[in-house]
Amino acid sequence: MLILFSVKNYRSIRDEQVLNLVASPYYSGKKSDDSARANRQLQLIQKRLPGLSGKDFLRSVAIYGANGSGKSNVIHAMKAMQRIVRDSSSYAPTDELPYDPFVLDQSSSKNPTEYFIAFYWGGVRYEYEFSHDDQRIVEERLCSFPKGLRRTLYERSASPSGSPKVQDSSYLPINDVVASMLNPNTLLLSFLYGHPGLQGFDVIKGAGDFFRDGLIVLDRVRDRWLDFPVSGEVLDGQTGSDFQRDLVQKMMRDSDVGISSAKVVRRKVPKRPAAASEDAEENGEPIIQKSVVLEHKGNMGEGNINLMNESLGTMQVFSLSSFIGEALENDATLVVDELDASMHPILAKRVVQMFERPELKGDEKEKENERSAQLIFTAHQTYLMSGNTLERDQIWLTDKGPDGGTVLYPLSDYSPRKGEPIAQGYLLGRYAGVPVLPEDFGVLLSKGDHHE
Repeated sequence: MLILFSVKNYRSIRDEQVLNLVASPYYSGKKSDDSARANRQLQLIQKRLPGLSGKDFLRSVAIYGANGSGKSNVIHAMKAMQRIVRDSSSYAPTDELPYDPFVLDQSSSKNPTEYFIAFYWGGVRYEYEFSHDDQRIVEERLCSFPKGLRRTLYERSASPSGSPKVQDSSYLPINDVVASMLNPNTLLLSFLYGHPGLQGFDVIKGAGDFFRDGLIVLDRVRDRWLDFPVSGEVLDGQTGSDFQRDLVQKMMRDSDVGISSAKVVRRKVPKRPAAASEDAEENGEPIIQKSVVLEHKGNMGEGNINLMNESLGTMQVFSLSSFIGEALENDATLVVDELDASMHPILAKRVVQMFERPELKGDEKEKENERSAQLIFTAHQTYLMSGNTLERDQIWLTDKGPDGGTVLYPLSDYSPRKGEPIAQGYLLGRYAGVPVLPEDFGVLLSKGDHHE
């Protein structure tokens, strides 16, 4: 479960921007409105974490903002942090870190990128942070809160020469041999997690597991419109679980009138010389090509349609379905850029509601408020702002500051009045986060008006 994420000096983000999933005690419904209060309860994860007593956490958060305001960069930053944690143990000493700082001022373009994340996984709350440039990890710190009290497990810094300096603790002793094996461009968390036999692995395992299993970031929209996306691999049994496969089928049946099921079909690609195609076998034997087809039934009969011939909205639902199943099954945090891309408003709303009313599994059913799957997404369409789908602390906005940097803030900062039409106020620019266009936008200039 994600509690808080912050990033500084990444792409359009110059100053530290914070996405906080701790719920506000305020809600817009009337105290006498039992339906509104019940709906608010569905939006909350009511885990009682030591050290955070009395706090609830949000199941879903939407980020809105004008094109170019940086909302997608918040998602990209999460992915970049996760990628470094997962991959840096495999970096060669000379490999560059994925460094993409704010470039509109000279100092930021040379300063480290900074990440901070607070999360709950495996029964323990953690705080983890690190900063880096293109060559080295500048600072790194991992803390845990097993009983609500902070335990600093280790701190790491870079010496003037660039070599790592590790300050361990009694909770996580780091011997000199391990410290000497740590490259300047490798996170200690990544290194320890990649070596299960080392002392200290058990201490950091929960934190490493979160970045592997507890955080799912989909930041590339075009990757969802492939002929054989990840959901196809799940459907084919190559990965995933029965729960995820069942959910893929259910979402496809529910998403479009006439779709009865989805399946994977195989066909042989004709023989060709190996030099003619990188995909062909070296001996020129045919290869098996897999694709997803959707079975349709209607009054006139039934037939199969290839996924690539379906609408972009149908492709979007199919591609997201297995990730939704994975998040719901494992209580993970699913982060999606442009959730509503080509998707019907009712479908997008239903996806959000799936995290408020999670699909529960057989004899392993738990109370709904004990499930902790989360959905964080960017969007443009304002229909999710109305109809009690999202409360004001679940709606976040991005805008550009005077320096050109992204500013991220919750709608609750504006304290809209109860009953105020949020979507209308947003489009009118009452909360910022929308483009301000000139009256002659799109009007061609006459010849005499062109600037030399």
